[in-house]
Amino acid sequence: MSTDRATNVAAATPTVSSETISPALRRRLQQLFDHGMKLMEKDKYDFEYAHTVFAECIVQDPNNLVYVESFLTNLSRKYDNNKKGARFGGLGGKGAFKKAYSKKDWREVLKAGPDVLKTNPWDIPTLRAMAEACAALDYREVELRYLKNALEAAPKDAEVNRHCAKTLQRMGQFDQAIVCWHRVEEANPNEAEAPKMISELQVEKTRAKAGFGPALAVGGGGISKSAAAAKSAATHSIPPVPKESEKDKAAEETRKRELQLTPRQRLERQIQEFPEEVDNYLRLSELHLDEDRPGEAERVLTKALSASGNDARVRERLEDVQIVKQRHKVAVAEKLAANDKSKAAQDLVVQLRGELNRVELEIFTSRSQRHPNDLGLKFQLGLRLKRAGNYAEAAKHLQEATAADQHRAAAVLEVGECLQMLKQYPTSLEFYRRAATFATESNQVELRKLGLYRAGVLATGMKEYEQAETALAELSQLDPAYKDVRDRLDKVREIRHKG
Repeated sequence: MSTDRATNVAAATPTVSSETISPALRRRLQQLFDHGMKLMEKDKYDFEYAHTVFAECIVQDPNNLVYVESFLTNLSRKYDNNKKGARFGGLGGKGAFKKAYSKKDWREVLKAGPDVLKTNPWDIPTLRAMAEACAALDYREVELRYLKNALEAAPKDAEVNRHCAKTLQRMGQFDQAIVCWHRVEEANPNEAEAPKMISELQVEKTRAKAGFGPALAVGGGGISKSAAAAKSAATHSIPPVPKESEKDKAAEETRKRELQLTPRQRLERQIQEFPEEVDNYLRLSELHLDEDRPGEAERVLTKALSASGNDARVRERLEDVQIVKQRHKVAVAEKLAANDKSKAAQDLVVQLRGELNRVELEIFTSRSQRHPNDLGLKFQLGLRLKRAGNYAEAAKHLQEATAADQHRAAAVLEVGECLQMLKQYPTSLEFYRRAATFATESNQVELRKLGLYRAGVLATGMKEYEQAETALAELSQLDPAYKDVRDRLDKVREIRHKG
């Protein structure tokens, strides 16, 4: 790849320093990612160029598991999955990386890391440092993905397994943590920490299953119970390193084992044997969802996306699962917060709701680009932009969605709310009245009530008392018990009577 082409990609978008990514930048990143995935569909392609594309994506959006997965997959292909990288590794930005790490400047660590991994995606110190940065920034799925590469490079290394074990333990993934602690124990038979942790995890795992207590989380040097952290933890796991098959096993033994496999295990076996069969991934993801394991469904579909060359069915299914997973986290946090009135529990709900909207915003932005004529997607995108506080952009998409009969009344009402937030009060009032009219025509009673209520409240604030009385009187006749409509109507009538 020419230097000019790499420079052009690297300079395509400005670096962002906050969690919020603008719709314009999201579109640009998605275009870069799509371009990279098209390169990877070919048997032979420019690995260097693909690296530059995917590195730009993860530098700009370091918490995007799909981007990170594709970044590492491309490098694995480049080095034929040799677990060692280039024969002669260069400096590759290590100076900037070490400086950022020494200062615990975690965002800079994640920006400099891709350049270091360019010559060896199994560079254990770099991967562990990037995982540490992810932990500090609460990028849980991505943290595990970097550790997975470190574990692939050194599956029996005690320190790598210790790091993985503590991370998995902190996220409430006890089975995987126990596997890693066993490897630590095998590497250092005389040390006391591994058997102690295995014993404690087994006990707490049993207690958690029996409903006697929340999941464990690692805090500092020991173990502390943190329901919110464990319940909202990511479920993307580090799989155990597979043992080598015993060549002396007879064919009959193999056949008997096959008969005893569960449907999920059979699908996993089929995926190993026929990685190009997309339907197997889709069926396996459905089984994971049926078992309430959205994180595992996401892991399977992320792998399928790479194996299928960015198949449209897989991508949209992966997006659906990502939304399901985030909504599940919000639901768990809300249930905990209902019983735990602490600020930490309430803050967690707010944080996870914001993360859910971020994920949905990213997905509906991408889908709307892929299907520009789908007005339903424009409506959904507009709602997420509105929740994110981007009222001008939201109003534009919602206005387009008003052309669809099934969304007209709701979209017009949402446009009115956006315009009110933008202080365009007369136009907002007109949209509220139109929303009530459209809702009447489509027999959407609750939307009609809300449109009339919004019109009455706004008109009162604008001192347009005649319009306010008209809207509130219609609402009062429709539903006298609706919110505080009767009090508001009485107040408006009193003001008009006094003249």
